[in-house]
Amino acid sequence: MDDVPRLEQIAYDAGRHALADQEAQVAGIRQRAGTLLAAHALVASFLGAGALREAGATPLAWFALAALGGGLLVAALLLAPWRMRFSLTLEEVHTAATSARWRTVYDPSDWLMAVALAYENACACNKQMVSWMTRLSTTFAVLVVVHAALWIAVLVGVE
Repeated sequence: MDDVPRLEQIAYDAGRHALADQEAQVAGIRQRAGTLLAAHALVASFLGAGALREAGATPLAWFALAALGGGLLVAALLLAPWRMRFSLTLEEVHTAATSARWRTVYDPSDWLMAVALAYENACACNKQMVSWMTRLSTTFAVLVVVHAALWIAVLVGVE
């Protein structure tokens, strides 16, 4: 029966894993942003240059340039350093552990639960920023597609 994890251990592990999952999600968003930025640049270089050479500065070309500018702005926001935390400092762990005297008799599981709550708090503090990054990532993907479609429309001659 000693091999069965206690609630405190489960909570501690869940908090650490939630924070690690957030970190992986942010890394994935930033990696996709880099890939989309490269695609955005290729679309501008190949389709944009050809469209401007062939059709000139049409209204659709101006919209394509606006999509390019908007995409570059969103990429800069996604790749900028955001204030998020994906770990606890030793001082935070110590403070949580030493303030965890919930019972009159000290129980070692108290500190584990307190640290688990500190992980949960760190995760909650990042939640809104991760949500914003997800929305920005989706916006960026849409802008890349719109940007390419507009240059193709200019090349085809749709006005």
